[in-house]
Amino acid sequence: AVETQVNVRLNWASIYGDPTQAGYVHWDDSIQRGNVGAGATPFHAVAKYGTEVTALAAGKVLDGVMIHIAEEPQLITSVKVWTGTDADLAPLTMVHEETVSDLTVGWNYVALTTPVPITGTDAIYVGYLSTGMDAVYPASTDGLTAVNGRGNVVEIGGSWTTLTSSSIAGSWLIHAHFADAAPIMAGRRPVVLQNVAVNNVEMTDEALRNSPVKARMNGNVDRVLRGFNVYRDGVQINSEIVAAYTYLDEGLAADTYDYAAQAVHYSANGPISGTIPVTVDPPADPIALPFLEDWASSGYDTNMWSIGSSNWGMNTGIGNPAPSASFGWSPRVTDYSSILASYEFDATGIASVRFSFDLNLDNYDILAENTMTWEVWDGTAWNTLGSYSSLDDDLGWTTY
Repeated sequence: AVETQVNVRLNWASIYGDPTQAGYVHWDDSIQRGNVGAGATPFHAVAKYGTEVTALAAGKVLDGVMIHIAEEPQLITSVKVWTGTDADLAPLTMVHEETVSDLTVGWNYVALTTPVPITGTDAIYVGYLSTGMDAVYPASTDGLTAVNGRGNVVEIGGSWTTLTSSSIAGSWLIHAHFADAAPIMAGRRPVVLQNVAVNNVEMTDEALRNSPVKARMNGNVDRVLRGFNVYRDGVQINSEIVAAYTYLDEGLAADTYDYAAQAVHYSANGPISGTIPVTVDPPADPIALPFLEDWASSGYDTNMWSIGSSNWGMNTGIGNPAPSASFGWSPRVTDYSSILASYEFDATGIASVRFSFDLNLDNYDILAENTMTWEVWDGTAWNTLGSYSSLDDDLGWTTY
């Protein structure tokens, strides 16, 4: 949970299994609703378990992987394990590769000849390689809203991305099996893992737009996860089901609150999660005028800016001058509204206030309209001062 002034942004992940116990841990709900392929291009389907999972499984080993194959199982030739960090989508090191054969359509269990120790300080990536075939969709997903960057990671052509970036819903049907280390390793000679460095390449915007990764859905909606309920101090606070893995609790007084989440299925509600305490401090004083934001900190937190989605980032190479705040197209969104809002300013004793900024647009096409609108809050309502539409195409750096 992140405390921001008098609002609290809650983020959570929905995982199956208990990492503190021996057994399977997975992001998907075990029901195959979608197939994914990349034509003849090889790709890796990967589930990432960050330290939110591995810290609970520290001291155990990853000794097996269960994968579901939708069709043409001979295309799946190996199961791999990598390690990395929470912050980076791509792993740093491949620590195990298991060659596989004679797999079947449906669930397949692959035992690792060398169990991988779970340190609790690294993220673990578990996945398999599909060699590719035209018009074939071998990799299975649950077709639901994914925990983006966890259950839906993809490697293709040396670059790492997610299914969400290709507008494909679902988490891979990949289950990691954790076991107690002592029984597994008893009688085995210690094995030094052969680390293989990963070619960490960020997939470019153009590559994402032209990605061959495609999906096919089969319409199976049994046990569909509808969303979540959110609780503050034991009381449900959402009036409608929360479809995303995030919720903004607004207008809170300074205090300490206990939050919890609950999965909502069509058949029944899941158990309420454990609570996490969040302390809301009194809001900071307004920022004195005059004020200039040059983004020298390369972040939004320094001057308490609020952003509406992960599409907002920092571009250190472009600006007037660089760096600049940038709204990107990935992850793809439609019918959206995403704010970039300043903190409050203190205009006491100032007769008039001037609002000015530089704007640049590198437009992809004019087939769909995206509009940027700038507004000022007068203490009661937002007042629109102007806007720019992508239908007017590219815009060089312009001062408004």
